[in-house]
Amino acid sequence: MKKNIFFIVIVMVLFSISACEKNSNIESNNEIKYRIDYLKVSDFDNYGKFHNELLTQASIKYPNGLNPSDSVQFVNTISDFCKEIVLSETIQQNFDFTDGFSALLFTAFEKTKDQFLINNPNTFMDESNFEEEIKNLKDSGTISSFYQSILVRIFNDAKLNLNNDLSYEEFGVRIDNYINEFNNHQYPIDSNEGMVLAITLSLAANSIVWWTNPRNYNNQIQERIVPWLIADAIGAVLSGGAALISECAEDDDINWWGVAAWTVAGGAGMSIGVKL
Repeated sequence: MKKNIFFIVIVMVLFSISACEKNSNIESNNEIKYRIDYLKVSDFDNYGKFHNELLTQASIKYPNGLNPSDSVQFVNTISDFCKEIVLSETIQQNFDFTDGFSALLFTAFEKTKDQFLINNPNTFMDESNFEEEIKNLKDSGTISSFYQSILVRIFNDAKLNLNNDLSYEEFGVRIDNYINEFNNHQYPIDSNEGMVLAITLSLAANSIVWWTNPRNYNNQIQERIVPWLIADAIGAVLSGGAALISECAEDDDINWWGVAAWTVAGGAGMSIGVKL
């Protein structure tokens, strides 16, 4: 299954375009406690840690993996597992998720289950119009040029990796650089765009921590990020971008917490497929 991992995440880019939903139950502040006057990625570390907890729990529950030959059972099992974890009281308490955000996550994991598989990630990346769509969002004033820049650069990092031109070490350095850029950008604490971008970077950073621990990949490592690190990070970043595209296609009233939920599902849910 691991040789086909990257496709599991990238498919979220297309699927999220038509799948992101509105939910009026999410409060605008979501009870997030900010430490300073401007947003920092570390303010959203619980989302990245939730991603890692999902991976760990999947490893414990399915130590021998799943049979990918039965694609329907494979995706249903992953979806049911993620929904079960999301509804756990322990998870909600430990990661400070509101009931509304947990409901969005539950829906996201359900909606993605039939869209986990695609045959050729290289072809998908070549044919994707993601960069153009994100540029359109920037040109329309929906997102800033800074937000666009971070998404596009990570998207291009994935392309470099597919061509064997980017190691996982260098990818980690680049994610650290993006986080530093974010922290210096001075997003106001009530910035919805900043919230979503911070969550995507948190997932990317925590993913690196999890996948570079030898206990989590049976002491095997590759120079290419695929099928591990890049899958989680790109899933989070591109799913968030694609969810924005979907929201804007429906109307001008963007549910940013809905976008955040798809960001988490894109990284965490697809990571389960990576591991199993």
